[in-house]
Amino acid sequence: MEEVRKERTLKVNIGHVWFDYDSQNDILYVNFGDGEEEAEEEVLVDSDVVVRIKQDRMLGLMVLEFSKKIQREIL
Repeated sequence: MEEVRKERTLKVNIGHVWFDYDSQNDILYVNFGDGEEEAEEEVLVDSDVVVRIKQDRMLGLMVLEFSKKIQREIL
């Protein structure tokens, strides 16, 4: 995972958005598209937010330490 500060234009398919929460690792996954694709790169863009990218398309986001960010315990 790399940290990048340069501007970049990414395409996003918002026709189908789905969420998945990993309680063991406290990660919220926000996925765009019909299925889960392998990312070519993962870029840290903010404190604990990772963008998953493939061919200049944003496949999804990973929000690390999600429960801490919303200050709630998630079941």
